[in-house]
Amino acid sequence: MVGLEEIKRKLGEWIENKEAYKRCRVSIPNFLIDIERHNGYSYIQRYIAYTLANNDLREFTGLDLSVEYKLDGSYRQLEDIINDINYNIPVYENKYKGVVAVDITELANYLNEEQVDYFFDAINAISENATVITFVDTSGAKEKLLFDMASKRLENIDIYHIGRYSYFDLARIAYERIQDKGIIADDKDYFLNVLSVLAMQMNIEVAADTFCLVDRIALAADYSGYNPKITKDIVRGFISFDDTEKGAYHER
Repeated sequence: MVGLEEIKRKLGEWIENKEAYKRCRVSIPNFLIDIERHNGYSYIQRYIAYTLANNDLREFTGLDLSVEYKLDGSYRQLEDIINDINYNIPVYENKYKGVVAVDITELANYLNEEQVDYFFDAINAISENATVITFVDTSGAKEKLLFDMASKRLENIDIYHIGRYSYFDLARIAYERIQDKGIIADDKDYFLNVLSVLAMQMNIEVAADTFCLVDRIALAADYSGYNPKITKDIVRGFISFDDTEKGAYHER
């Protein structure tokens, strides 16, 4: 989990004590995460859900290990989402037991309206049976107020502040996605360095934007062998200067 070491470390602590969670059903804390949008909300949600499920850290009773929602700030949509969680997605029991992820950033535009109180009351009730991940992008002043409010109103939470990704982080994210496509790099360190330079040149700011970089690499790969391969000769053509030979990653 690139750039998410704090969350990974916390999950590791739970795994070390998994017998307490497994046998005595000790309550797993919920997550309140301050992270910029387009930096892997779905990935974080799935990673947490799979980790909890694979280590039997909590019960899962729905068809899906996790569900994900993005609030638009309106009362009507929020009410529909809460009803969906409470009545539509539970299958084997009356309450959904799994991971519920909600991006509440848009509530920052409605801080003095009734849907804010409604959300906190409803999601706290849902968290009695599910593990809730609440995302807020605190880029603006109103969003910071919302995050502060959430830190006081949400129950049984661990709080995480995820900083902006450096070009080195974005290079590692792109590298993982390239590996997922089965493409092999013959010189990982050199390749990561090139990716970090490309991320800077292409003005890539968030994890979601690395897909265009990954596609660029996939189109240039050598497919003559059993596995597609990206060689040092190929990646040299991507940049116009040679300081990648020094192995100096470009940090923001």
